[in-house]
This record gives sequence, C-alpha cells and structure tokens, in this order.
Amino acid sequence: MNRLSEARELLNELNRRKDIVPHAFIYNPVIDGLCKAGKVDEANMTLMEMERKGCSPDKFTYTILIIGHCMKGRMVEAIQLFDRMVTIGCSPDHVTFGSLTSCLLKAAMPDEANRVMLMREKKIGFGSINSETGPSCLKPALSVSVAS
Repeated sequence: MNRLSEARELLNELNRRKDIVPHAFIYNPVIDGLCKAGKVDEANMTLMEMERKGCSPDKFTYTILIIGHCMKGRMVEAIQLFDRMVTIGCSPDHVTFGSLTSCLLKAAMPDEANRVMLMREKKIGFGSINSETGPSCLKPALSVSVAS
C-alpha cells in the first residue's frame, strides 16, 4: 500500500528484538519497496541487516535486488548479485534469468547476457530450477522463531 516508511520501522522493531529472527519473506517486501522507490543502496543495507540477523536471502530476495540494480543502470552490481546467488547454491528461476538477460541486452552487454543464458540452459550447479517445484536455496533451513 506504498507505506514503505511504516514497513521499514516495523522491520527495525523486529531487528531490535533478540528473540526473533525474521525469515526472508518478512524482509522481501521492504527490499522490494526500497528498490521500486529507487533506494537501491538502502535495499542493499537491508540485505546486510538481514544476513547479520542470521536470515538467509532466498531466490526472491536476490531477484528483487537484481531487478532493482538493473532499473538503476547498475549492471555490474546486478551481475555480482546473480553470481553470488549461484555461488551459494540459490537457484535462479525463470524470472531471475529472464529479467537479468533482458536488462543485460538493453544495456548492450551481450557477452554477459549470453553467459546467463548458457547457465540457464545448462542449469549448472542447480537441482531443478523449476520455480514451482525446485528448491529455492539448497541451504538447510534454520530453526528459528518467525515474527508474527
């Protein structure tokens, strides 16, 4: 509902609590709102807070940030996020691949776009990349309290 400052404050409240570790689905709407508002640096800081709190980003977190960086013309950062995602074993889905490839082509970076498309074709290092059935990230889930 475009109430980004309220969402950010609620997230800050949750982060101040030592007994709660929010899951990625709590952070993702805030990161998405920040990216859509053009506040990509603040979205990156939120990602760092998330990780400091012991919460692992998921494929949606990475996709949101990759698209956010692309929309700001920050293609190097988008590529770095994609590579980091792949390196940690988090499976990109068709939205991640398609969005990044499209942005790379628009930014006149055909070599990088080709690299991403080849990874999609080969599905290197991923189990199933199917967004409906494949794993989001291959890391074991943490057993933590979920903010309610």
